[in-house]
Amino acid sequence: MLYQFIHISLAQVQLHKTEVNVYNIPLFVYQSKEDYVLDKKDIDILRVFIRDSRSSYRQIGLSIGLSTNAAKTRVKKLMSSGVIRQFFTTIDLAAFGYSKICYLFVRDTNSTEETLSRIRLLGQLFLEVKGIGGTLLLGIAIRKKDEEKIQLLTDALKPALIQNIFIGQALPLKQKLTRTDFKIMKCLLSDSRMEISEIAK
Repeated sequence: MLYQFIHISLAQVQLHKTEVNVYNIPLFVYQSKEDYVLDKKDIDILRVFIRDSRSSYRQIGLSIGLSTNAAKTRVKKLMSSGVIRQFFTTIDLAAFGYSKICYLFVRDTNSTEETLSRIRLLGQLFLEVKGIGGTLLLGIAIRKKDEEKIQLLTDALKPALIQNIFIGQALPLKQKLTRTDFKIMKCLLSDSRMEISEIAK
């Protein structure tokens, strides 16, 4: 399964008085390039993208009551001002044969690089966020044949200390992926909003 996401900056964004509560929308916060005043139409565009970042300008216009050109102009403005930083695609790791997803909160008492190299022996590291005071948030995908290694995580990472661990089951895909499917995924990973005509080339 493919997921499309959008990075949005609200650091210096001012909002017109509106009944829309943007804080209920999951957002990644970045510093915007300049002050930018969002109106209700801008917020509606962000909502459309949060549901599906591949929505065409025509689809956006139809859903929020703008022409295709007006929707395109607003999206370009949101991007150039830094409110929208980027669009990206994430892929369900089950597509690559991973059955478990582990999120670890680690206090690294030694070397971060040493901890990361040990993690890579246990599974595929797909997330690394460095926190304050030597803390790390790590995401690891583990294949079914390696699931017993989850029990070894605490000992394998010493002297780093695992503060919390969350383990999720990756649901198996209902369809068998073909070489063409993987080529499409590669295109979308490079550009989440790549046109279908470009993907088809």
